[in-house]
Parts: sequence; structure tokens; C-alpha cells
Amino acid sequence: MDQKSISILGCGWLGEPLARHLGSLGYKVKGSTTHPEKTFTLKQNGIEPFLLEVAPPLKGKQIKEFFQSETLFLNIPFKRSLPDPSLYQKQIEAVIKETRSSPVSSVIFASSTSVYPDNIGAAQEDAVLRSHDLRSKVLLDIERSLLSEKKFRSTILRFAGLVGGDRKIGQFLAEDKDVENPEGPVNLVHLEDCVRVVSRVIEQGIGGEIFNVCADTHPTRREIYTKASMKLGLAPPQFKEMEARVKIVSNEKLKQRLNYKFLYPDPMALI
Repeated sequence: MDQKSISILGCGWLGEPLARHLGSLGYKVKGSTTHPEKTFTLKQNGIEPFLLEVAPPLKGKQIKEFFQSETLFLNIPFKRSLPDPSLYQKQIEAVIKETRSSPVSSVIFASSTSVYPDNIGAAQEDAVLRSHDLRSKVLLDIERSLLSEKKFRSTILRFAGLVGGDRKIGQFLAEDKDVENPEGPVNLVHLEDCVRVVSRVIEQGIGGEIFNVCADTHPTRREIYTKASMKLGLAPPQFKEMEARVKIVSNEKLKQRLNYKFLYPDPMALI
């Protein structure tokens, strides 16, 4: 088996650009999708396509072949529309079970900074966290399960709010009639930084770690919504005045441990 091989479970907004980037670096890349029409696009970009569903159980004709890689990027979106969040945990458990019987030695899990409560203040990776809702409980349970796994090493990447590509800051402003927590800081990260952080983790062979993936600066919701509305030519947003709930996601560990400098350190510059 090629030692520079990776399987990306979920070639969507982040997974597909990551697959193209890793391919350009010489990796053998396998990518999964749930959409038959997308397999052609993946193949055109040099990505070996697999049509897989994580129901559970895993569904597809080439499940074993997909997991024949050294590294697995576990990138299944935790959709807010999911009626029962515990279903997501069962999906991940099905993937872990399959991974145990494969050659995969390293797993990178796309988690979220939503595991931190909104009023935590400085959000750092070594914080002792307790679940504050069902979604955070599911994510924390998955993180702990992966980090305690004996068959392979895991790295947890807690991504902040995702922007870039077709995700524009302020694109939903017209729907937000009453913006809460106007003085609360925002935590965002650009697609290109997400891609390069995952790539850096793979290149450096890191395992057993948790990293926050978030831009350097944290403008307030008032600042970013006001600027975005002006840029889009919309009426100024209406804010619901309240005491600020402060959550500032720290990226210091990531920058030091990975020797990484963010391409897009300031979300305000993206507007």
C-alpha cells in the first residue's frame, strides 16, 4: 500500500478542495460521496471516487477498498437538520468499527468549536468540558472515543464557523431580523486555512492531539454584520441588545505546534 495515501470520508465543501490539494502534493487520494453524479467530478480531479453512505450501517460496494489507506479524514457533516443528533454518533461508531479492521493508522476528525459553551470566555483545547446541549454531548463523546482508541491514532480538529468558497459572510443577513448577542465575538475560519491545517497535520504525522482551527481576530457580531450589510447594500441589521456572551476561540496551540500562519487571519477583511 502506498504510504502517502489518504481516504476522505465526505468530499463536500471542505473534503473536495482538500482532496485536490493533497493530490497536488503527490498523495494517493480516495474520496467518498453520496451523490452518484459527483463521482465523475472527483475522478476528473484525480481523486479515486467511492459511492458510500454512512446510514448506519455503512453502505456501498467498495467499503473495504475505501479504507485501504494510511490516513482517514473523517469529515461527515453534523447537520443541524438531523432529527436525532444521536444518529450522528451511531454513524461515526460505524466508521470506527470499519476502521479498526483496516490498515488505517491515523484518523483526523472534523469536530466543531460548538463543543465550547457560548459564555466560556477564552476557549482553549485543555478546557475541561461538560456537554451544554445534545449536540455538544455527541461531539465530546465521539472525540473521547477516538482519542482512547488503541487500533489507530486520532487528531481532533475543532473548526470554527466556516467561510470561503460559496459560504459568504453575511449571506443570510436578510433572514436575520433580530441579531442576538451583538457585542459577542465571532469565531470564523476560511476554507483555504482549513485545507492547509489538515494537510499540515498529515505531513507532520501528528496524533493524539486536539486543535482549535479559527482565525486570529474576533470582531463582534455588530461589527461584522454591519459591515456585511453595507457591502451587500442591505438595510442595517436590527440588534437585540443584551449582555454579551463571550467565547473567543484560541488558535495559539495550533500556530505553535504546527508552525502555522493563517492565510486569512482577519474575518473583517473577507467582507
